[in-house]
Amino acid sequence: MTFVSDRVGFDLLCHNHAFEFREVGGTTAFRRLAERTDEAVGFESDIGLATKAGRDPVSLLCEYGDRIPAVHVTDTFVDSPERDLVELGEGDVALARCVEAARDAGVEWFVFEHGQSTDQLGSL
Repeated sequence: MTFVSDRVGFDLLCHNHAFEFREVGGTTAFRRLAERTDEAVGFESDIGLATKAGRDPVSLLCEYGDRIPAVHVTDTFVDSPERDLVELGEGDVALARCVEAARDAGVEWFVFEHGQSTDQLGSL
């Protein structure tokens, strides 16, 4: 992968939330960004928030894997408007499939987050 770091000394990665997958003019904001940038812009795909938005994170990893050096590992309940994040393995994310797809795509980093946990150390 060739990111900004090869030219200026740092990687520029876009971390998605659910709203980037809303339809805008026949496509999504995420797709527009991906199509209007080159490999200088990478992605840190948040698999939980992609799932929350109704997208299949495995498909995203397959389609954009060459631009995804890091995956944000989160879990969610799709039909829960009051919570974006739940404990890993308790939500609707197909975690094993996502990890396998990420490894197949050559993802280098898996980043864990659970900012809505009441016990961060226990969650980790």
